[in-house]
Amino acid sequence: MKIRLSIERDLEQIGPVGECLKQLCSLGDYPEMARVELLVSELLTNVIKHSVPDENSQHEFPVGLTVVADGDNLTLSVSEIGKPMSCDVVKSYTDTQIEMPASEGDVFELPESGWGVQLIKSICNDISYERLDDSNVLHLCFDLKAAA
Repeated sequence: MKIRLSIERDLEQIGPVGECLKQLCSLGDYPEMARVELLVSELLTNVIKHSVPDENSQHEFPVGLTVVADGDNLTLSVSEIGKPMSCDVVKSYTDTQIEMPASEGDVFELPESGWGVQLIKSICNDISYERLDDSNVLHLCFDLKAAA
């Protein structure tokens, strides 16, 4: 199965994208679907909040999402027109080391922002980045049947 979505750079679009993915992937009996929805939500939030090519025309540059489900494997490709990602940002996504913070006490006391990339990395089996024409494309691959 392969689907392509194009959404405006608007956080309100993330919920409907999750619902769409849930409906499409329900056809395949994937037990890890909640993780896929969480991953997509985090990734789209990061793209929408942090990769605006021009603040005055952000809605003119939609975010693309391609989903390919092939057996037990799922690949999500998120693309957006904009400046190339900095080497530091690319490394934060593609570096294999996951640095989750040590939590002493109540985890609900941790700051809310800054954990999305680590969460994405903890879910995916592989993450890669490429620059195609004027677009940044992040590919996320993982095993849908893997044990939680």
